[in-house]
Amino acid sequence: MYRVECHIFAGLGGPLTSRGTRLLEDMIDQLPLEVDAHHHKHSSYERVTEGIIARAKRFGPAMTLLIGHSYGALRCQQISVAMAKQNLPVDYVAGIDPTALPLNHLPMEIPDNVLLVDEFHATRGIPARVRKRIPNGERGGKFVVPGNKPDRHIVVEVPGPHIASASDPITQTRIILMVQNLIESHRGIPPILV
Repeated sequence: MYRVECHIFAGLGGPLTSRGTRLLEDMIDQLPLEVDAHHHKHSSYERVTEGIIARAKRFGPAMTLLIGHSYGALRCQQISVAMAKQNLPVDYVAGIDPTALPLNHLPMEIPDNVLLVDEFHATRGIPARVRKRIPNGERGGKFVVPGNKPDRHIVVEVPGPHIASASDPITQTRIILMVQNLIESHRGIPPILV
């Protein structure tokens, strides 16, 4: 039996902006996969990171799935970096319109311990304007994924504003299918085409 750690992080905006991430949590919890997704404020990432690492040391590495919207996506990147320092894998990171603003934790580089990265870019809002002005990620608005592994990093453009990008059906469908496929692949079930 393997363990699954699924953590979802909201951004800075409070209840209004966490609607989409809460919905993702509910959708993952309803999958017939025996997975309990955990929703967090972005500010709790250090406690979450310590817990993931402590459980990995005690029970062995778990399948780790990290999903974050806006500043919550930065927290997923930071957890991935902390896990890389402990030689622990991260199976999936989903960044929903990631931003490192206003705190400028840049660049948002995804380490090599992350197996798959999905990134969802809203077409309107501050991250979209930053991506347009400075497309290399040096000023935020996107993840920086080193290496030349096109199957590892997928970027999906989501029509609409930053605040609604986690509620978008494109975002939610892709994330739910990725979570389902990753977990079922460990059980030997063929993947659903995404």
